Order: sequence, then structure tokens, then C-alpha cells
Amino acid sequence: MPAVCERWGMIRSIPLLLHAQVFEPAMPSVSDTPWVERWITGSGFAGAGVMVALGIVAYLVLSKGSRARLAVPVAAGFWLLGAGVVGVGQWVVTPREQLRAAARELVAAAVDADRDTVASHLHADARVRTRYARAQGRERILPLVDMVRGEITGHRVRRVEVDLRGPRVARTHLRLSVTADRLPPASIWTIDWQRASDDSPWQSTLIEPLWIQGMTDPAGP
Repeated sequence: MPAVCERWGMIRSIPLLLHAQVFEPAMPSVSDTPWVERWITGSGFAGAGVMVALGIVAYLVLSKGSRARLAVPVAAGFWLLGAGVVGVGQWVVTPREQLRAAARELVAAAVDADRDTVASHLHADARVRTRYARAQGRERILPLVDMVRGEITGHRVRRVEVDLRGPRVARTHLRLSVTADRLPPASIWTIDWQRASDDSPWQSTLIEPLWIQGMTDPAGP
């Protein structure tokens, strides 16, 4: 009887397993972005949008009352603040923006088999861990880049989430789509990063897949 129950449980789990292999799961959760970065220093456009909206509201409210002469100056003040927020956002490059750019550059270099650029983003003791290929050390990872040469004709990093775990330690999760004859079209990858100092570039220490369409346990045991 226990054997029958176990077998029945395995049979019932098949649809769930197939669903997990075919349909994209949600991205892993990450730490919240501070409000200053979200609204101002990240890109500035979110905060600028709020300033523009406040300017419009101020103009509409003041222009219909006894203080109509203040409508334009107050609205212009909000719009100038919005422009200033955009300027700050474009001038300040946050660690999260650095990591998003580094993750995208690493993927693009790997797809293009650009070993020099890939090497610049790898820590000397970096690891790649997948079910079908794994290596430790920058010099052992670089030959893996040649394995995808010509295999991928197009790619798109659809989303990058940054989990900033400290001033010099972070993790990124990225959702990737590729155009290739012999490779799954969709996947989610995690990349661990570290840097030697606050002024040093981020370098990857671990690359592994969280999910690859059609595969079970893509990172391997």
C-alpha cells in the first residue's frame, strides 16, 4: 500500500513538474530599493513625473482663484524641480544601475563570444554551475564561451532585478530570451557579484541558472 501511494503521488506531481518546466516562474524576491534611489537618483524620471504632475495641478487650482497670478510661477517652480531631479538622476550612477549594466554587458559578451569582455566581468575565482557545463576559475570559464559561438542569433535581457546585499556584495537575477536552434528560448539566471572597493568595478563570482524552459534542475545537484 505505501508503494502504491508513493507511485500515485509521483503520477499526480507530473502535471506540476511539466508546468514548472514550460511556464516561466516569478522572479526571486530582492531587497527593496530606497525611496531616494527609486524617485531621484535611480533615473530621475519617476520623481520628475511627480513634479510635473504637481505643477499641472498647482496651475489648474491657482489659475481659477484670487491667486491666479501665482499659477505660472508655482507651476514653473515644480517643473524646474522636475528638471533638476532628472539632472541628478542622470548624473548619479547608483550601484544598482552599475550592476544592471554589468549583467547586460556580461550576457551580451557571452552571446557574442567576446572573451575579453567576459573576462573583464569575471572574478579570478568565479564559478559557472549548470547541469551540463561547470567550471571554476576565470581561465577555465572562458573556453565555455566558445561553446555558444554561432549558436545564438539573437537575445534579449527582458528584466534585471538587483539584490544589493552590502556596499561590495550583490546578486542579480535576469530573465533572458534567446533565438537559437538548439537552445531553450527562455531562462532565468542568477549572478553573484563582488567588488574590492567602492570605486572598483563589479565582478561576477557565481553564474547559475534558476530556471531553463524544458529542463529540470538546470543548475545540477
